[in-house]
Amino acid sequence: MGDSGAGRVVLLGVMSPVLVWNVRISLPVAGRSIPVHRFHGHRDRIELLGDSVRRFLRTTGDQGVLIGLSHNEAGLLAYSLPGRPTVASAGRYLGDRRSAYDFFPETDLAGPAMTNQPALFIGGGLDTWRRAFHCPDLTMVDSQGPQFVTTAFLR
Repeated sequence: MGDSGAGRVVLLGVMSPVLVWNVRISLPVAGRSIPVHRFHGHRDRIELLGDSVRRFLRTTGDQGVLIGLSHNEAGLLAYSLPGRPTVASAGRYLGDRRSAYDFFPETDLAGPAMTNQPALFIGGGLDTWRRAFHCPDLTMVDSQGPQFVTTAFLR
C-alpha cells in the first residue's frame, strides 16, 4: 500500500466516528464489538429521560434529587438534562472511587442536605439501589433508563 493508500485508511479511521454520529449508521454486522452508541447514545437517552425527570421534579416541588450510577453518568445527566438539575453520584456507594460529587453539600449523598429527600435513581436495578441505600418504597417508574423512585432515601 502506497502513501495514498495509507492516507485513505487513516482518513477513514478518523472520519468514521463523524459519519456514525451524523448519519447514525447502524452496524448490524459489528454488533456489540463496535460501541456505536457512544457517539449518539447519550443524547438519545437524555431525550427519553427528559419527560420523566421533569415530572419527578414537578411532583417534588424541585426538591428531589437525581442520582446516577457513577460520577461519569451523573456528569452526563447534569450537563445534558433540560434545566440542568442537580444530580448526585452513587458511585462511592457502589464500589467506585470518591469523586467531586462527594465533596459538595448539594451533591454529597452522605450529607445532611440529602437526608430523607425524594430521589429518582437512574440506571441499574432495584437490587443495586437497595444494596446502597435504605429506600423502603423504592419502585420502578420507567423501564427507560431504567428509573426508580423513592419518597425518601437514607444512606
